[in-house]
Amino acid sequence: MKKIVFLIIVFAAIYGSAFSQKTAKNDTIMIIGVVVKEQFVHGKVVEGVYDYFFQANDKKYFIKEYGSAFTKEILDKWVGKSVRVKAVVKDGTWDTTDDPAMQQSRVGEYITILTIGDFIVHSGK
Repeated sequence: MKKIVFLIIVFAAIYGSAFSQKTAKNDTIMIIGVVVKEQFVHGKVVEGVYDYFFQANDKKYFIKEYGSAFTKEILDKWVGKSVRVKAVVKDGTWDTTDDPAMQQSRVGEYITILTIGDFIVHSGK
């Protein structure tokens, strides 16, 4: 029983703080959530084009593929799964590199994933 209480405290201290903390831009965070794939809409649905987000509690981050080792094909394998990611939180353009000539209208907070892995909750049975 003491082990279970200890594990709950450790879990809350490590992972709970990641959910409730306000992140400064360019912070590297470790956070648990779900990879979400959504149809891209630009006035109307653009067939075959999708955006990827990371949903952690009430926070939803756009996942920027540029500058990451994680392509959309790799992210597809994680869609809908509870995962732990190590990522850098940034604020800027979502759709392009840092080239202002290629900037589109979507800007704001996003993450660049550094590592991703399954997160398994053990029931203690």
